[in-house]
Amino acid sequence: MRLLTTIMHRLFIAALLLLKGATAWGEVGIHPDSVRTPTEAEADSLRQTDGFVTASLIVASPGEEVYSSLGHCALRMECPVYGLDYCFSFEMNTGIAATDYLVFFSGRSPAGFLAMETPTYLQRFKGEGRSIVQYTLNLTPKEKQELWRRLDQNMMVGINTQFDFLYHNCTSMCLIALQSQLIDERLVVKEWPEVMRQRPSQCFLRYSRHVPWMQFVLMTLWGTKADWNPPQEMYVAPETIGEVLSHAVIIGTDGSERPALTGQPRQLQPQTLSLHPSWFTPLHLAIILLALVLLLTLGQWLWGWGRVALSVDVVLLAVQALLGVVLLYLVLVSRLFGQQWNWCLLLFSPLPLAMWLCCRRRAFYRRLSLLYGIVLLLLAIAAPLVTSQLIAAHRLVAAAIALRSISCALGQQSVKNQ
Repeated sequence: MRLLTTIMHRLFIAALLLLKGATAWGEVGIHPDSVRTPTEAEADSLRQTDGFVTASLIVASPGEEVYSSLGHCALRMECPVYGLDYCFSFEMNTGIAATDYLVFFSGRSPAGFLAMETPTYLQRFKGEGRSIVQYTLNLTPKEKQELWRRLDQNMMVGINTQFDFLYHNCTSMCLIALQSQLIDERLVVKEWPEVMRQRPSQCFLRYSRHVPWMQFVLMTLWGTKADWNPPQEMYVAPETIGEVLSHAVIIGTDGSERPALTGQPRQLQPQTLSLHPSWFTPLHLAIILLALVLLLTLGQWLWGWGRVALSVDVVLLAVQALLGVVLLYLVLVSRLFGQQWNWCLLLFSPLPLAMWLCCRRRAFYRRLSLLYGIVLLLLAIAAPLVTSQLIAAHRLVAAAIALRSISCALGQQSVKNQ
């Protein structure tokens, strides 16, 4: 609490200094310890110097946790002569409880800009072994001062928005803050990286290649957005922001251009963390599931494993229903994934369990089970022709569920006859 109070106090002082026109003497070679209070004329003059405030984007490499798997981006604002050096980071207010993960994946996690002294901010990534690269923004003195003031105001407001993967994330919020302070100018990217000319699902598969379980979960939630081609700026990630801005220019109303970045990228911390994909991936799980289902189906048909098959089917239906309830919740309440079709609702749904509980002894149940199995089997085979959402693990799960549905509909010892 004391640290937060100190930071708030210093930021308030910084905002007052910026508004009143106080400027850095570092431009003219005066050390901070020898700063004197400038006269009104000196303040007005020095305020226009480029070294008064430095604005930079600092990018952290991906981490091991789910929420850090795409890296992190923040804005660094420096006023050396007054010893002011802060990082403004768009952060989520999320814990580690199961309900927090539901909120996280639904795009409703509370979030907002927080300010930290730069050494403190860097230390958190150094402790994780993650590298930090700084890109200096080529803004005018007035634009940098206005950007700092806007960030101060955002931080004072506190947690006032919500995090989601496309519209409100650490990178997009930094870019929004940057572009909002361009005075009679606009930021234009002349050449987008090749990966960003692809569909969002393909971009995400690359970004999250070292976190296969998060990749699987988010692809499960993606829905028809996997086949959508939005503007490239909607899915700039920390991994590509440096390359994007290196090909960007700031264009004035008079047609003049200048690079969006100045100088060379500067590595503030080296990478010591080694990221290795999990050896046990969703694809491995799907392969094991399909193999067990094949063995169970053979046992049901050849060796009379009727009761074992029934028990396994009930477990599979229960797991399918549980995952379906979670998916329905996220699809219906999510700010990101709602309002579109999601192919995974065919795989994960509470409806098959509800039909089994209510209708398994009725004559039409076997026909419904057969139809459902055929639909899933066709989906497993033809999914690449229909959608980019269903990756290999999804298709194998679809094949396993299809096999059990068809077997139960056609076999002598189906669920209905038990």
